[in-house]
Amino acid sequence: MANISSANGTLTLKGDWTEAAVEALKPVLDAWKFYGEYGMRVYEYPTVDKTTIEFNGSGRWSFSGTLGGFDSWTRS
Repeated sequence: MANISSANGTLTLKGDWTEAAVEALKPVLDAWKFYGEYGMRVYEYPTVDKTTIEFNGSGRWSFSGTLGGFDSWTRS
């Protein structure tokens, strides 16, 4: 049986984000939703004016390991 880790916090978009860039990020955030026990839930999509994203998530062994898999989840 694997250990399940959990995390919660905020992600902050840095730089000069345009409306188009923020819209393009939404499907990426959706790709990170839960698959069984692992994934990340975003409470509210970011906007150009509100660039802080609150989240919670869980992962196998360490949440950082789950974060490492998000890139391949996004591309599939």
